Amino acid sequence: MWTRPGPCWRRFGATNSRGPSSSASWGACGSVRPSPSPGRTLDLDTGSLAVRGSYTGPTKSGKARELTLPASEVAALRRYRKEQAERLLRIGVRQDEGSHVVADPYGRQMRPQALSAAFGRFARASGIGLDRFHGLRHTAAVLMLLSGVDVKTAASRLGHANPALLITTYSHFVRSADRAAAERLESLLG
Repeated sequence: MWTRPGPCWRRFGATNSRGPSSSASWGACGSVRPSPSPGRTLDLDTGSLAVRGSYTGPTKSGKARELTLPASEVAALRRYRKEQAERLLRIGVRQDEGSHVVADPYGRQMRPQALSAAFGRFARASGIGLDRFHGLRHTAAVLMLLSGVDVKTAASRLGHANPALLITTYSHFVRSADRAAAERLESLLG
């Protein structure tokens, strides 16, 4: 079983649900050739994650999106990629740009249900307080809104075509952010 999720839980759970997360490949990583992965391509050279679909097919809107990854996550993913490549080589499997980031012990794409089960075991063992993989996505949405990321950008990172869905779902956090903005404005106006 895949026991060392490292940055994968944070990065993939924070941007999508389990279907797109389980379809991510390492990508071309510096090459100009398109990645063979139809779902998500991780490019550590540019620090980006291209989302084109999921385990079951294209995105709901049919449109791709590209997300910029924080430098700390890129560094963690580089380490994880190296560890994964070494682990796979020991069993005779060569990692390439089409290899899945979230993979079973043999380098094969992990099914969404298996990803959920692995996350459940990880969450219980680490005591992070989430019972579902999808909880990472909600956490990311709340953290973005509370830290002042504008609703349109947060919605785009989560793959929502319309920011209204984010506003409706997290309206209590948007109100909280609005109150904080009013307090900041008050302090500026003195």
